Amino acid sequence: MRPRMGHTKAVSVDWDAVVAAGLYDPASSDADTRRELIELLASYGATIEQMVGAIQIGELWELAIELVYGKTADMSARELAQRVGVGLEVIESIYRVAGVPVKDPDERRFGERDVELVRGLGNVLGGKFFQYEELGEVLRVFGESVGRIADAAVAMYQQGAYQRMMVSEANELERAKLTIDRASDALVFPQLLTALIRHHISDAAERLQATQVQGSPSERLLAVGFVDIVGYSARASEVSMGELFDLVSGFENRSLDIVAASGGHTVKHLGDEVMFVANDAAAAATIAMDLIDAFDNEGDVTPHGGVTFGPVVNRRGDYYGPVVNLASRIARQAVPGEILVSSDMASHLVGVDGFETFPAGRRMLRGFADPVKVHTLIRH
Repeated sequence: MRPRMGHTKAVSVDWDAVVAAGLYDPASSDADTRRELIELLASYGATIEQMVGAIQIGELWELAIELVYGKTADMSARELAQRVGVGLEVIESIYRVAGVPVKDPDERRFGERDVELVRGLGNVLGGKFFQYEELGEVLRVFGESVGRIADAAVAMYQQGAYQRMMVSEANELERAKLTIDRASDALVFPQLLTALIRHHISDAAERLQATQVQGSPSERLLAVGFVDIVGYSARASEVSMGELFDLVSGFENRSLDIVAASGGHTVKHLGDEVMFVANDAAAAATIAMDLIDAFDNEGDVTPHGGVTFGPVVNRRGDYYGPVVNLASRIARQAVPGEILVSSDMASHLVGVDGFETFPAGRRMLRGFADPVKVHTLIRH
């Protein structure tokens, strides 16, 4: 349940110690505000040492967000291991693999959800669906992905709500209350992730079923595309940090939307380049041309790309193999506004309404011993 202002626990504050620590001056003009702020932070479990530390590195009210997220952390790694009935080394291994290593086994940073997590992992292993190494691989992917989500959420708070609050005329107590509310809002993310992961797993399973090579558990047949929005990196070096944020966000958000609109899947962004995959050649061709059209009229930006089709290996959400390398290499060979495709990709587009391919010669490409035949993709 989301914590609210009125739901915090009343605590007794040692005001003599607070004054001695330099946190509170009864004679100051803002004494009432500071007193209420200290009472609020104490109700969320803040110690005098934590408050002093917060002031040493910033402002006292900024301690509020840490307190909200740590409110249910009442268990150390050692106690978690005892509670679940496993060795401490098991707890340390689980969280290290998930990207959040245990630095101090006696630090209270765990709670009931961690108990559920560790027991749930034990049930998964007990069910024999995953072997130990496979479960570790999944945990690494989850940890990496959730880490990126956390970074994005904190960055958006810093660049959005935090900045708006800093330019406002709110006093430190009002800022603390706003911070607690915003941090409490973010606690909905676990429920949001639970709902979304079901959809993503369903979609991933559907993609796997549609593209898996018979007899090979790791090999899949996919269209792979790279579209390079040349000029975005150069433009990024000429703008302010705030403008850079808007520029990068605009590029990534638009490309994500374009790829998803045609049923593709964005694998990653590499600077001003986007890598995507699609189950069929027609969808990949549509995505590539839509990306070209979306960015082609932005001044000095010159998009171009390459698309291939064939067997790839999927690992930890990324794709590997000669087909991927070829798509990346021919993307760099394309002239501004052009999409080059491999011969296999061109053959899969024969008879597809709205698209044609024309021979564009042979190219010597790094990593390929012989010249590679490529084709220019045209959309009517």
